[in-house]
Amino acid sequence: MSAYLNLWLDVIYKKLNGKFETLDAHVMMLDTQVSKNAEALRKQEALVKEKVEESERHHVDAI
Repeated sequence: MSAYLNLWLDVIYKKLNGKFETLDAHVMMLDTQVSKNAEALRKQEALVKEKVEESERHHVDAI
């Protein structure tokens, strides 16, 4: 009986451990996506700021 219980607990532990490893992999992928999105957002903000400054310069030159 004890050997069966130990085997059963071992199987349950391995399944749970596999689920945790899968979850960890997904969290790492999400973390990578978030950091890439943050980097892309910073680049877009810099581009928009650059275009606004250029537009303001042309507006001032026109006046």
